[in-house]
Amino acid sequence: MKNYWTKVCGLSREEDIDVCIENNVDALGFLLEMKTYKRADMLPPDRLKELIAYANGKIDTCLLIHLKKLPQIIEIIKELNPSMIQIQKQSHLSIEDSEEIKTTFPKLKIIKTFYLTDTNRQEIEKDMQNFINSKTIDFILIDSAKGGSGLTHNWGISATIIQKLSPFPCIIAGGLSPNNVQEAIIKTEPFGVDVMSGVSVCSGEVKDREKIKLFCNEVRDVC
Repeated sequence: MKNYWTKVCGLSREEDIDVCIENNVDALGFLLEMKTYKRADMLPPDRLKELIAYANGKIDTCLLIHLKKLPQIIEIIKELNPSMIQIQKQSHLSIEDSEEIKTTFPKLKIIKTFYLTDTNRQEIEKDMQNFINSKTIDFILIDSAKGGSGLTHNWGISATIIQKLSPFPCIIAGGLSPNNVQEAIIKTEPFGVDVMSGVSVCSGEVKDREKIKLFCNEVRDVC
């Protein structure tokens, strides 16, 4: 039986971190607050620093990066000390920027997010391959057109991309939940899965203990 890497995103409480650790989640995702967009699970740097420090040494901590200026990104990584970062589309980071981050933080693992639609496959495949060839990222994450929306994307297209990029580790996200994660894994055969709204309560600020447990059990039980 294959073990699929699992990440739970949008953590904002220590008790939810504990639940993830109890259920053998591999990594936690943390959202930095933005001036232009507000969510209950997007937190200020001082609170994120507390949560990441609480989790470090027990589980991988992944900071989602929306900032656009490289000096700001390097500064926030130094301040918060995550073991991973996830570069979102909004940051517009180039391969050269990613290379500088790798040089500055040699032990830091980098996930690069790509948002998949029914019409942009060729465009993002080219970008994915360029980043892979540059050796400046460690994982690719394929998400729905609007990350955090709770909407799935075309898993058939994802499967084709993942197969083409193999053996580079690809993670799928977008609308995953305990109800559909097994189907998504069987159809796409990814390296791992990433869940946020599918294990959240209402606004997303609080995670649902039972949903996290069920999600992880469903991932482990994939045949």
